Amino acid sequence: MNESILSKVQYYFNQEKSLNNDKLLRLENIINNPQTPFRIIVFGKYNHGKSTFLNSWLKQNLFKTGDTRVTTEVQAHKDEENNIIWVDTPGLDANIKDDEVAIYAIKEADIVLLVHDAVAGELDIKELDFIKESSITAKGKIKLLLTKIDQNEVNIFDIMRLIKNQVDDFNIKIFPVSPIRYQKYIDNQSAIWKAKSGFDALYIEIKGSISNRDLLRKQEAKGLCNDLIQQLDTVKSEVLNDIKSFTQQINTKQDVFNIAVQNILKHF
Repeated sequence: MNESILSKVQYYFNQEKSLNNDKLLRLENIINNPQTPFRIIVFGKYNHGKSTFLNSWLKQNLFKTGDTRVTTEVQAHKDEENNIIWVDTPGLDANIKDDEVAIYAIKEADIVLLVHDAVAGELDIKELDFIKESSITAKGKIKLLLTKIDQNEVNIFDIMRLIKNQVDDFNIKIFPVSPIRYQKYIDNQSAIWKAKSGFDALYIEIKGSISNRDLLRKQEAKGLCNDLIQQLDTVKSEVLNDIKSFTQQINTKQDVFNIAVQNILKHF
């Protein structure tokens, strides 16, 4: 799909309000900028440990943390060595504006790490709604991070079972992690803390996705094309139905007109 075709399709989507323009913009970005850095979005409810996870993972205190609503806008950090952009987003369900800012950022993601506090137990309705909605817009991108496992170790397997049942239909991998334990590994260089942090399994998953970046983006582009074609087909069917309805109305009015003309001519 070249730029000329894309621009024409873009124009049509701008004119037709019922079409999802965001998908077209994402497709355009993938096609025109295929070598952009791998983008990982960290998302979840506020105070569930998003920023703490990022700081531990990146081994730097780059993102603000706290028990209250701290992150109110998208914050990004580029890992130059690995060509990755890490993005911290406002907490889900803090307020409507924060939700909109975070969800907008997710549209350009290669991976979405949905962070959930193990102490909170199973996923709540807001998190489940996000997963359901994103199963279309971020299909295959979501990984669920079960954080603070060190604070609820006794119940962790029961919680994982409950959450697995909640997300089973969406084919989402779950990674139990402990940023605190990983920080202890950083501070003490103890392999035991690293192993107990759960970070190794997540590292392998992310590394594999990055290695397959081009393939994953091609697959995403193909899925976006199919979705856009379906949208256009739907609009086409609606337009054809409207034309058919208008044609029938015109024919009916024409018949009425012809009958009226014939009745008038009878008097001459």
